[in-house]
Amino acid sequence: MDISSALPPSKPPTTYSLDDYISNFPDPSPVPFTSNNSSSHSPSSSSSSSQSPQPISLGTRSSTNISLLNNKYQCLGLTPPPLHYTGDSNFGWTVSTTFLSQSLSAGPSSSKQEAKEKLSIQILRLVTEGEASGQLTKPAKAKKKKESSSIDGNGDGDPTVSVEKKDPSPNYIGQLLEFQRAREEPQPTYKDFQLGTKFSCTIDIVVSSTSTSTTSSFPPSPSSPTSTSSPPDTKTFGTPTTLFPSKKSARQHSAGLAVQHFKDMGLWPDVYSDLGGIRKKKASTTENHNGAQSPGEKKAKAKAKAEGDAPVLVSSTDKGSYAMRVTVLAHRLGLTTPEYTLLENPSAPGFHTATCTFKSSPLFPGPIGQVRHVFGKKKAKEECAREVFGVLEQEREKRTAFGRKVMGGVKGAGSVVEGVERLGVEDGDGDGDEDEGESGEEFEDAVEMLG
Repeated sequence: MDISSALPPSKPPTTYSLDDYISNFPDPSPVPFTSNNSSSHSPSSSSSSSQSPQPISLGTRSSTNISLLNNKYQCLGLTPPPLHYTGDSNFGWTVSTTFLSQSLSAGPSSSKQEAKEKLSIQILRLVTEGEASGQLTKPAKAKKKKESSSIDGNGDGDPTVSVEKKDPSPNYIGQLLEFQRAREEPQPTYKDFQLGTKFSCTIDIVVSSTSTSTTSSFPPSPSSPTSTSSPPDTKTFGTPTTLFPSKKSARQHSAGLAVQHFKDMGLWPDVYSDLGGIRKKKASTTENHNGAQSPGEKKAKAKAKAEGDAPVLVSSTDKGSYAMRVTVLAHRLGLTTPEYTLLENPSAPGFHTATCTFKSSPLFPGPIGQVRHVFGKKKAKEECAREVFGVLEQEREKRTAFGRKVMGGVKGAGSVVEGVERLGVEDGDGDGDEDEGESGEEFEDAVEMLG
């Protein structure tokens, strides 16, 4: 019996082309989620795409408590304790320390910074408790050390100075104050600004739009025919964006800009000095109606020409305190600023012994002008300055006499007055009567202002 004839006839296999297979059988791989096909796919595909992987939180990073703790350290003058870290990035970090005899630890954390933040919370709690109990207090502010000078009870001995002063830069703030006061104008208004640890400043000044010549008197006279005035105006000097490390330097910069402005306008005095500030000159009345110069004015101009452009405001012979006259004369002789030392007598309160010293001066290596038992500090200083002025006058006369002798017979000797005054001659007869020519008269006129 034939078995194949007993079986039912088999269906021949279906053959598909590649295009038919792709069109009849869907791709078994998942469809990637995009914003373009999110609305075109079936609900099953959109639900599967909503279950995409989400980021995992690794930890919290903050430095709030660390900053608060650092501020506490600075306010209370505490030294931060050393921190000891253990662990790694796989198993976490642990930090430990000892503060106020207590062992503290925090962790494990995913990073060192996070562990330190947790430990700072514990240390802050101890600091707060210590402040409340009085265990931790703010340190007292250290007082600045002042210059100390001493003389023994008998007034003998060299004064000792602990700190040396540096040569100061031009005090534009003080000069501007004196300038406005001499012009009888309102004082400048300073506005301070701060950005972080830096400072800036602007100055508002009432400026009178007055045009004067560069050789006019200071301050300009309203009745002078060479000056014209208009209503005052307020000008601002400096900008808030120009930053400096301190308020003082910011104010100095803005004041310097104001000073330069007045110089450009021709209002700043031609002759001034930081030693005596800025003073108001007397109105000139020596010019007659015909425009001719008086003999006194001619002589004054000759003296100014002989002296050159030396920025000295007052003469050593002007009426005033001896302390001021000593300062000006010392400056002319090339000496440093005089320093006065006052010592009160313990057995007689109110009575002082005073001496004067010129630092780093080979001409006067020790104290001079000593006065004893003078009542009152101001009176003692003035009496000491009187004695010092006499010593400086002798030195000035010695140099002048030596200059006459050396420059005798030389034309134009008056132009070297400053050089003669700073020679520092130790010896010299100072005769000065050997030459009576024209050059000697010029030299006499040139040094007449020295007093």
